[in-house]
Amino acid sequence: MNPTDRQKAAERQEERRHSFDSAAAAYDLYRQGYPEELFDSLMAQIPSPARVIEIASGSGQATLPLARRGYQIHCIELGARLAAIAQEKLSSYREVTIEVARFEDAQVLPDSADLVVCASAFHWLHHARAIPKIATALRPVGLLALLWTSPPSQPSPPSGTRDPYGAAARPTYLRLAPELLEERARESAPARMSRAVPGVVLGSPLFTGCTQQEMRFTRTLSTAQFLGLLGTYSNYLTLGEAVRAELFSELGKLIERDFGGKLNREFRSVLQLARRRDKALEQI
Repeated sequence: MNPTDRQKAAERQEERRHSFDSAAAAYDLYRQGYPEELFDSLMAQIPSPARVIEIASGSGQATLPLARRGYQIHCIELGARLAAIAQEKLSSYREVTIEVARFEDAQVLPDSADLVVCASAFHWLHHARAIPKIATALRPVGLLALLWTSPPSQPSPPSGTRDPYGAAARPTYLRLAPELLEERARESAPARMSRAVPGVVLGSPLFTGCTQQEMRFTRTLSTAQFLGLLGTYSNYLTLGEAVRAELFSELGKLIERDFGGKLNREFRSVLQLARRRDKALEQI
């Protein structure tokens, strides 16, 4: 990739990273949380009351289950609107604080956290800056926890059109937003990153070990719920407004006409854990 293309790719990444705040209310309404069992597993590793830094906390999808379990949480969220929603939602939890900032630029104290959590956002971070900062914030043998939930299954490439909705929706995407099909062929960023994390994190000398727990579940979504959820993903948020409106209108008609106004979509949730490497312990 030449320097111009790299610059364009970086600008596109930043545009998409900032796009979620423009749909903060929809994000809070439609984004599903994470299975409670994953938080139970996390608590078995780092019991509360432990000190937590949550990166890119959004409107609190992971923050609230952590707060209910008694953790002391400092959230760092890029979007002011998302942070405001989380602040209201978590107002009764005195041990939760929310800072509006880009994590890479935020001030974090060394050895100040037992646990750093990042839910469905690790792929947006500048890893060369973020990973050392995470390691600095963690106490010795502290834990980095990454949560992921994949987007609902989308129209598939031609070789994988077993999903009736995917097959039916494909012509609409080809006509209005073929770039979304190209992205689907490359797989969603959360799904891709959840597999890449062991290499990204363990490629650093600052972490050791990487365990993974995965759960799959199916949700039945109405037309409004499905389109509302799609509208919280950055690739849809950064479509031109007219294109997005026409695309959602056509998909809505399709779901109502051919699928009775509801879709069964499969989701995949993952919890990945890695520990801060403690050189002193390794020398014993």
